[in-house]
Amino acid sequence: MQSTPGYAESQIRLLLKDLADSNNSTRLKAVQKFRDYVERIRPEFYDDDVEYLFSGGHGNGRMPNGLLYYAGQSSTKHEGQLKRIASTVIELILWLITFDMNSDPNDNNNDYNDNNDNDDGANIYDNIFYDQFICLPIDSLILVHFHKHILNGGASKGSSDAGDRGGNQDAALELISILLRDHRDEDGEYNPINSNIFLNNNQYCKDQLTAYLGKTNAGKYKYKYKYKF
Repeated sequence: MQSTPGYAESQIRLLLKDLADSNNSTRLKAVQKFRDYVERIRPEFYDDDVEYLFSGGHGNGRMPNGLLYYAGQSSTKHEGQLKRIASTVIELILWLITFDMNSDPNDNNNDYNDNNDNDDGANIYDNIFYDQFICLPIDSLILVHFHKHILNGGASKGSSDAGDRGGNQDAALELISILLRDHRDEDGEYNPINSNIFLNNNQYCKDQLTAYLGKTNAGKYKYKYKYKF
């Protein structure tokens, strides 16, 4: 029952409903609950529901904003910074698109392990979240405000620090590296992206991306997920 597309869609609706709440604790718990659900159940999702998860929707009780919006939600009280939830949500996006949906739920090695050189990471090419993410249009992807994560999130403390408004630089850079390599148009054809679209033409952001892409593991999915909620 909990693995059916209908139930999975209800969990997406619940997540986005709680992310619209003004209470940060409610938002954090909602993200953790959804992550646990996907990791434990490995449910079946429909393409339209995953698109709704990322982008939001209208009608039939749907919420207007999806994960992309909350990953880049700007602070209303701290100019140039992000809402506290942004770091948590961008990490969730990275986890979803690199998680191996076909792995054994009882396998304790599903998370990133620096010492496991033989771990090739998740099978991203059999991941509905990955398939949908790389086909999202540019005007939706820029909602993440990658440049704010890079400018303010250099410390990359992770979402366990509920007071961190800086975002997460590492997660932002990894997602950009994925999009630069794999972005597709609506027909599934390779659609190259100018990184400046995500970097707001900021030189510091450009330098950070250049350095990140120079790493041997950038965009290579050598890890499944390196952050902890």
